[in-house]
Amino acid sequence: MKKIRKFRVQARSNVVYRGLKALTGSTLMTPELEKAVEAEIQKTNALFSTAALYNTLGHKEAPEWVAFLWDQANEAGVKPVAVTFYTATIGPGIEEELGDSLTRGEALRSQILTALG
Repeated sequence: MKKIRKFRVQARSNVVYRGLKALTGSTLMTPELEKAVEAEIQKTNALFSTAALYNTLGHKEAPEWVAFLWDQANEAGVKPVAVTFYTATIGPGIEEELGDSLTRGEALRSQILTALG
């Protein structure tokens, strides 16, 4: 495994809005909600504790469940020679903040944090 150095995450408001729409089922975006989302994005940037790892494996090292990939050719007809697995995390900061907001009964903030996470 190799670590991706200086791995950073920048939350985007349009992605958070999409997550909120999926959570609440509401498509109404008010100016107050937009301000709340922007404020939470600014607050949570300090909570991110990011890390990412990757590993590249050839035919012999790869797990058996990826065997179907070796027969998949791209548009030029070239078959893969390796497969790379990635894993990333933003750390426990947002989850802890989400738990605190749920304990305090802050429903809107907890939904925003869930969408942000």
